[in-house]
Amino acid sequence: MNRLRVNARASRPVFFSVALVLSADAGTVLPAVAQDVDALSQDELQRGRSHYMASCGRCHGVNGGGGEGPPLATARLPRAPDDASLIRIMNQGITGTAMPRSRWLSEEDLRLVAGYVRSLAPSGAADAEPVAGDPGRGRELYESGRCAGCHTVGGFGTGRGPDLTTVGSRRGTSHLRESRDGSTNRWRAHTLKFRPSVFKSRSSE
Repeated sequence: MNRLRVNARASRPVFFSVALVLSADAGTVLPAVAQDVDALSQDELQRGRSHYMASCGRCHGVNGGGGEGPPLATARLPRAPDDASLIRIMNQGITGTAMPRSRWLSEEDLRLVAGYVRSLAPSGAADAEPVAGDPGRGRELYESGRCAGCHTVGGFGTGRGPDLTTVGSRRGTSHLRESRDGSTNRWRAHTLKFRPSVFKSRSSE
């Protein structure tokens, strides 16, 4: 396989995380970044969920786990670090992607959806304490495991699976182990069901 060309600064989190799961050397995991989110009442959260289910759930998953669209149940959204940017994305869409602009939701509706999406983020998603790992070894394992056949790091990869550029600051080692073993890989299951060609080459080996 051709060696993956990546930006070292941008790709460090994913290689670091892979190393945490597959090797046992020394390193540090970045902590999850807390979001500045206005608290919503239970009624507002329910309304936000209703709008989410009607407009977002088909692509991003019923519980934000992802599918045709990227997962939203994460401690940090790379394109939307705060509610204002998330609302802007929903309002305008993302050019060049399958993310459309919202045509039916009001500004208040979008605020409720944003609050609901933030509520999906798991608490303590990233490891709170430093964990053993080696970014260099993680990179070797990422490349030898042909992870770039589905994932993207620092803009390099196929983009068929979730972008892993910042996964080290969003997910803990337990989640990564489960994803590696396939026990909670909802995105893969969804993709195999609706787009089996994505994993055709791997399943035929």
